[in-house]
Amino acid sequence: MIIDDIEIALMNSIHKEAYEETPIERRLLFLPQCLRNIECPAKTSPQEGIICESCGRCSVAEIKEICDGHGVAICIAPGGEFVKRAIRDRKPAAALAVACQHDLCEVMKHVTSKDVPIIGVVLLRCGCVMTDVDWKEVKEKLFL
Repeated sequence: MIIDDIEIALMNSIHKEAYEETPIERRLLFLPQCLRNIECPAKTSPQEGIICESCGRCSVAEIKEICDGHGVAICIAPGGEFVKRAIRDRKPAAALAVACQHDLCEVMKHVTSKDVPIIGVVLLRCGCVMTDVDWKEVKEKLFL
């Protein structure tokens, strides 16, 4: 929806500087579970979210490896409520989120209400199963 796109662009613009100024090791990356392959063997933890086993069936393992190498916390969220709990429990200084337009807009509103600057990347293909994102854009925003 165009209103969600406008809100996401506005929040990205407003919070970009604060996000950039946050040390990378104090950031948290949220990925939606829908980026996983349908045959993903990962288990779900109520505290950690979906725990990637780096099986190679999807691109999540590559970004997880990059995050691990740079000290960025990563959460593969099984749903929006998990994101809220992760913000409360992990207390990141900034966040980057990937989701479909509507979910991303809602997550960004919630996270900013907790005084955590967040920027977002909209999925290229939605549908709740085996979606896709511009991984180059995610990497660029991760390291702003």
